Order: sequence, then structure tokens, then C-alpha cells
Amino acid sequence: MAKVIIKVRVAFPDELLQAFSSQSLERRSGGEGATIICHLPEDPNVTYFVLDWDSVESAKNFWASNTGKNHIAKWNAVGPTEILTLEEFVQK
Repeated sequence: MAKVIIKVRVAFPDELLQAFSSQSLERRSGGEGATIICHLPEDPNVTYFVLDWDSVESAKNFWASNTGKNHIAKWNAVGPTEILTLEEFVQK
């Protein structure tokens, strides 16, 4: 299991949320599971997405693909979008 953390700054948070929601089926087919959406209390234009993903490989492949890049482009970010892919520790 993997986690994907995305940080994006936008001028219009509601438009970002609408675009992100409309893209959910494509993300799910790429390996996404549950999603948590948060913003900074002092700056609601900075949004964080915490996504469960079925594997690190599928997450990296999705966000590097044309589909993933098109998703990001439709968010109309102000500045760069940061995407971190994390692998969960497996306790032995």
C-alpha cells in the first residue's frame, strides 16, 4: 500500500475541488483508494490531498502518465504542484 500526498496552491479552491472530484473515476482505475482533502487553516488556497494507492509503482505511473498530467493541468495551480509518493512500513 502507498500514500500519495499532493500539495497545490490555487486561486479558486472550489474550482479545484470540482475538477478533482470529476477526475475520481480515472484515478480509481489507476489504483487510488480512499482520499482525504485538507487545507491550511490560515490559507485555504493551499490544498493537500492524501490518497491511498494500491502500490508505489501504480501511483508513480499514474502521476507520470498523460492522464495524471492532464489532471494536474486542470487544477489551475498557482506555482508548482508537489506530489510525494510514500510506501507504508510493513511490520514484521
